[in-house]
Amino acid sequence: MSRPSPTEVASVLSKRADVLDTLREQPRSKSEICDAVGVSRSTVDRAIDELGDFDIVERSPPDGYRQTELGCLLCTARNSFWESIEGAYEASAVESRFPGGDRGEAVVFDGAEVVRPRPHEPDRPLQHLLDLVETADRFRGFSPVVLGHLVDACHERVADHRLDLELVVTQAVLTCLRSRYREKLPLLLAESDVRRYTAGAPFPFGLGIFDHGGQQTAILILCSRNGISGVVENDSRAAVGWAGQLFEETADAATRVLPD
Repeated sequence: MSRPSPTEVASVLSKRADVLDTLREQPRSKSEICDAVGVSRSTVDRAIDELGDFDIVERSPPDGYRQTELGCLLCTARNSFWESIEGAYEASAVESRFPGGDRGEAVVFDGAEVVRPRPHEPDRPLQHLLDLVETADRFRGFSPVVLGHLVDACHERVADHRLDLELVVTQAVLTCLRSRYREKLPLLLAESDVRRYTAGAPFPFGLGIFDHGGQQTAILILCSRNGISGVVENDSRAAVGWAGQLFEETADAATRVLPD
């Protein structure tokens, strides 16, 4: 089966909304779905098969069904704003752990631009991040992985006093920075607010808020084993507000790293 288009996904979400909504809180068997929706077993069979083809529901042993991570996010987006469905489904194609919506990140997909690699431009998401850094006055962010080119770009702009940097990193990322960037890290620690989050990664994606001359942009960084597999960018007030609040909560739970 070829990958369905976002329009087809929106159509099946609308067509099978009653069945899908019964799985919002907990897994259910087909008999329970029949009772909740008030339709025949054959109708539920067709709905489950169709939603499964779109990777929106999956089996939940021993005999139930539940929404997948993608299904949860799409339902949240559908309930709040139909316009977010196309962006969310496009982002789900990247080879990374897809945000499950547990922290409210669905708001970022409403009217978002999704930057993905291309066959002839595999580093397109990273280059997009670098372009944002090059023009930003302020950057607040968290990343669960080390992005070497981003470190270099931030160091250059901080050294020239052109970037106000606030960064939260995991212990693993900090250890790597101390090892690979021994010459650059002291300046970043002295001139920026770098904090260490000790309890592993607080969420599976990177987060950023860029300020450009009074204009703000929120981003989600979708990470894979090979680095960045996608960037979701949104400059809406709701997206920027959500990202800023999540960053502040993460920074408050982290410890400031001081120069040696």
